Amino acid sequence: MTAALLDALQDELNAVEAFTEVLEQEEAALIDGNLMAVLPGIVERKTDLTEKLSVFGKQREAALAQMGLPANREGMTSAIGTDESLSTAWKALLTSAERARARNVTNGLLIKTRMDYNHQALIALRLAAGAPAIYGPDGRLPMSMQSR
Repeated sequence: MTAALLDALQDELNAVEAFTEVLEQEEAALIDGNLMAVLPGIVERKTDLTEKLSVFGKQREAALAQMGLPANREGMTSAIGTDESLSTAWKALLTSAERARARNVTNGLLIKTRMDYNHQALIALRLAAGAPAIYGPDGRLPMSMQSR
């Protein structure tokens, strides 16, 4: 039964590492500014890997259930307590998942920075063209346009 759990952990680890590679490609595209050229492929791969991660997570949970353990962290703690190979695989998965999470946060910040820059550029262009002020969804002028 531990073989099924070990296989599920390895599949999940491989998927998380592949997901991290896609996030690295996304980060490079965000920094280089050529996101639109690679965005469709990135979105497709991220979607595919997210689906795979869900399947592999369910396989892990099913393997834990077959071992009579709860399908959660406590179940994994019980399972790895008796098997060094499971412990090693679980630690590798947690480490890889943390790297992916951190990379995803970085990409989110890069996207927000790019969106803020684009927003400010649009405001500047509108002001330069003498366009009327545009109110935001909250019914107020953006701070940068209130000094007008």
